[in-house]
Amino acid sequence: MEAIKSILSRSGRLAPSRNTRRAELRAARNRDSEQYLAICSSYLDLVSTYYGCSYSETGEARRKRVTELFIRIWQQLKYTERLSDFEYLLTKLLTEDATPQEPTSSSDPIKELLRKLPPHARFALIAYEMEHWPVRWLALALRKNSKRIHTLLSEARCKLCRINWESLNGEARQCLLAISRMFDHQPNIRRSKAISKQSHSCPEVTQIKAEWLELRAKIVEIHLRYRISEKEREYILRSLLESVPEAFMQKPGMVDRLINSVHFIKHKSIQAS
Repeated sequence: MEAIKSILSRSGRLAPSRNTRRAELRAARNRDSEQYLAICSSYLDLVSTYYGCSYSETGEARRKRVTELFIRIWQQLKYTERLSDFEYLLTKLLTEDATPQEPTSSSDPIKELLRKLPPHARFALIAYEMEHWPVRWLALALRKNSKRIHTLLSEARCKLCRINWESLNGEARQCLLAISRMFDHQPNIRRSKAISKQSHSCPEVTQIKAEWLELRAKIVEIHLRYRISEKEREYILRSLLESVPEAFMQKPGMVDRLINSVHFIKHKSIQAS
């Protein structure tokens, strides 16, 4: 229980560095369940928000779904070699959830539009806008290059603003992709002026950019709604501490380990319940 107290005490601070998470993953692969709890804690808000934006269910059902996901990842943990492999497994489970989803309705139009996004687009938008993942992390987790990630994000933002991406001409799309890339970097006056000059020939781009910025405020509200509270975090971590040591951990063969050391593609079939 001391491990849970230690994890909870740091939950309000800055997120652990990538190097810290890598160290936790190395220990967890050797069946250190306490270090596994530590690395899971870093992703609880992301997973809870994704499920909250995907399903209409009670908080209890969502906590159970979150717990089960991390148990499945534990079972496959020895197949991972890098932190990006862990994030790939997490992303794969979230975006390939096999549970049938009945049509839902929500009084919040943004939340309803989020549910209608394709799984990869929904994950990318949540991870980028709500959890502040840089594009390079998303590129590794989704196995897509940075150009495709920015296209995915731009299309998703337009859908949430009820704008048909396909109806925009090529020049307008290129301007919006440039704006998306600008969001991923520190403010740059020269880059901003270049994009502003480029958008003069596409007046709709200025309006769409303004709607994108307004959308960010609405997304923050949704994130606050589904972030894990300290009480929920403790509940999930305790459930994992009880379940993980008893869960069977798959052991990859030598060939699978060699392949995964170069490019993570080998793992057992992972299905959500």
